[in-house]
This record gives sequence, structure tokens and C-alpha cells, in this order.
Amino acid sequence: MAAVRETFEETGLLLAEPGDVGEVAVSSWAAMRARGVAPALGRLTYVGRAITPVPSPIRFHARFFVADASHAVGRLGGDSELEDLHWCPVAELVHLPTIEVQSFMLGHAIAALTSS
Repeated sequence: MAAVRETFEETGLLLAEPGDVGEVAVSSWAAMRARGVAPALGRLTYVGRAITPVPSPIRFHARFFVADASHAVGRLGGDSELEDLHWCPVAELVHLPTIEVQSFMLGHAIAALTSS
């Protein structure tokens, strides 16, 4: 659920299908309800997770997923947390400036997508 919510908040895209999320208190879910859609969790493909080492001054525990963008509802835009949002071919992804863990997971995602 967090992956679907974060994707919407940061990109403006909802990974959703027709449905009703019910009563909501969070604006992301309210946007889904207004559109008559609910999270499409079955369309997420798990890539892996990353946990920073204990001595690291900045810690995170993140799970990484991929999804087919053709199932997304909305327009690429987001809430200004991210800059320069745009679509690019998979082959160009490895050239984007990312932190090490993102590059590592991106490599796994690309390998999974190209092998199936």
C-alpha cells in the first residue's frame, strides 16, 4: 500500500484498478476514491529490499517494486518532491545519476524485466 501511495504522491500516477477504497482520511486515498479506483497491488512486482548498515548516520529500510506504467492512472507530475520527472527507455536508466542502492536495485529490476 505504501508503494502505491508514495508513487502517487511523488509522481502523480496511481497504480490502480476500478474499485472503492472506502472511507479515507489520507489525501492520496481520497484521490483514488474520487476516481473510483483502488490500489492494484497485484500489478506490483517485488524487486528486493535494502537496509542501511547500523553504523550509517542516515538509516533506511526500503522495498523496491516495478510496475507496468500502462496500468497507471493520472499524469506524470508529482508533488514537487522530485525534479525532472520524465519517461525514458530502460537502456537509459543505467546512465541516470542515482545513489548506489538505487543503481543496484535498478540493475536487478532491469534483469528481471528483460529475462521474462
